[in-house]
Amino acid sequence: MIFSRSPRPSPEPVAAGDSPNHPLGAGSILSVGLAALLTVVTDFLVWPARGGTSFAILLLILSTAFVGSAAQRTPRIWLWTALAILSATHCFYRFSWALAWVPLALLLLIVGEAHFAGVRSYVARLLDVGLALFLSIAAWRHVFKVLHSLRASLATAEAPVRMALRALQAVLPALLLAIIFSAIFSAGNAIFAQFLSATFHWIFQIDLTIGRIIFWLFIFTILLALLRPIRTRFGTFLTAREIQRWRRDDERMAVWQSAGILAVLSALFFFINTLDAIYLWSHAALPEGVSYSEFVHRGVASLITAVLVSACVLALIFQQRCAEAHRGLQWLATLWVLQNLVLIAGVFLRLKLYVDAYQMTLLRVGVALFLGLVIFGYALLTLYFWRSKSLTWLCKTNLAAAFALFFLLQFTNFSGWVADYNVNRWLGDRTRTLDIRYIADLGPEAWPSLVRVVSARAGFSVEAAGALRAAAAAEEARLEKWDWREWQFRRESLSAGLNAFVGSFPTAR
Repeated sequence: MIFSRSPRPSPEPVAAGDSPNHPLGAGSILSVGLAALLTVVTDFLVWPARGGTSFAILLLILSTAFVGSAAQRTPRIWLWTALAILSATHCFYRFSWALAWVPLALLLLIVGEAHFAGVRSYVARLLDVGLALFLSIAAWRHVFKVLHSLRASLATAEAPVRMALRALQAVLPALLLAIIFSAIFSAGNAIFAQFLSATFHWIFQIDLTIGRIIFWLFIFTILLALLRPIRTRFGTFLTAREIQRWRRDDERMAVWQSAGILAVLSALFFFINTLDAIYLWSHAALPEGVSYSEFVHRGVASLITAVLVSACVLALIFQQRCAEAHRGLQWLATLWVLQNLVLIAGVFLRLKLYVDAYQMTLLRVGVALFLGLVIFGYALLTLYFWRSKSLTWLCKTNLAAAFALFFLLQFTNFSGWVADYNVNRWLGDRTRTLDIRYIADLGPEAWPSLVRVVSARAGFSVEAAGALRAAAAAEEARLEKWDWREWQFRRESLSAGLNAFVGSFPTAR
C-alpha cells in the first residue's frame, strides 16, 4: 500500500458557512450582493489591465471582504492578511505583473483560513480552495436560491406589486429580443445606428464588448466561489493519506542496490568535479579540440538537470523502508550531497565567467537565485534522510521555501541592480562592451544608470542618450493617457527625473 488509510470523508459538497444559525437564503443573498459589488469594483480598477494603485486598492478591498466573510478568524488568517496588506502597500510604490500572483496566492490562503480553518495543514486548505475554484460554476446555485427566495417573497406581496411584476415578466422576453435585433440592424443600417446613438447615447458610452461581459461573468463567478466556497474535504482526503515508505520484497538486495547507486554516482560526480577543479577552477590548459569558451559556456542546463535528478533519486532511495535510519546509506547519501554542492559551485563559477565575459542579466540572476533555492532544498533533503522525515514534509517545506523566496522578490529591484552593475563595471573599464539596448529594455528602473552613461560623455553616451530620448517620448505618450489608477510612486519619480534630464542635457535634445 502506498497510501495509509484514513476515515472516509463525507462526499456531499457543503457550502462553507452553512449552519442552522446561518440560513442559506440569507447567506446567499449577502454573498451574491457582495460578489456583484466586488465585480463592479474590480472592473473599475483593473479593466483594462492596470497595475500600481488599482491593484493595491483591489488587494486591500478583497482582503477585507474575505476576512469579513470568515466563519471564524484564526491567528493564521491575520498573518496571511498582514502579508497581503504588505504586498498591497508595496504596489503603491512599485508594481510588477510578473509577481502579481504572489499577493493573489495570499488571498487564496486567506480564503482557506476563512472557510477551512478546521483543515489540518495549509496545503490541504489550498487544495480545498483550489477545488472550490475549479467547481466555481456551482457557485451560481446561490444566484438561483436568491431568485427563488425573491419569488417566494413576492408570492406574499400585495396585489398591486404582484400585478406589476407579472406585467414585467410578460414584456421582458420581448424587450430582450428587441435589444438583440436592434444590435443586428444597427450593424447593417447606418441611419438606424445613428438614430440609436443619438437617442440612447448614454448606453453607447458603456463598453459592452463581448470580452468585457465575459470578464464580468468570470470575476463574479470566481468571487462568489471564494466568498461561499464548496466544502468537499478534498484537501483532507489527500493529505490524510500519508505517502508510505516503499517496502521491498528483498530488503537486503535493496540496500545493496541503493549503496551501489550512491557509491557509483558519487564517484562519477567526483570525476566531473575533478575535471572542473583542473580545467575550470585552476584555468589549466584544456585538451586538444576543446576550447575554453566551449568548456565554460556549455552544459549549465545539463548540470542543473543533473543536480535536480540527483535530489529526486535521493528522495526515492530513502523512501524505501529498508533505507530508513540506515547509517551506511545515510553517510553515502551525505557524500553524494557534498558532490552535488561542489557541482553547484561549478555552475556558480560558470555564471561568474559568463558575467565577466559579457554582462549581468536578469536571467543569470534568476539562475543564481534558483541555485540558492536548490542548495536550501538539499539541506532539507539531508534532514529528510538523517531524521527520517516524511516525503510529505519534504514537499511542503520546499513549497514553503519557494513561496517565501518569491514573496521577498516583490520588494527587490533587480532590474535597477543589474543596470547599475553593468554600468559601474563599464565606468571602471571603458574598454568593456556595454549593451545599451538590453539596459534600456530593463525599463524605468534602468533609467538612472543610462543617465550616468550619458553624463560620462564617452563611449556609449550617444547611444544611451538616444535610448533616453526614446523612453522620454514613450513616457510623454503614456502621460497623455495617464490614469490615477496606474500611479506608482517609483515609476512617477523616475519619469519626472527622466523628463527633467532629457530636457536639460544638450546632447539629448
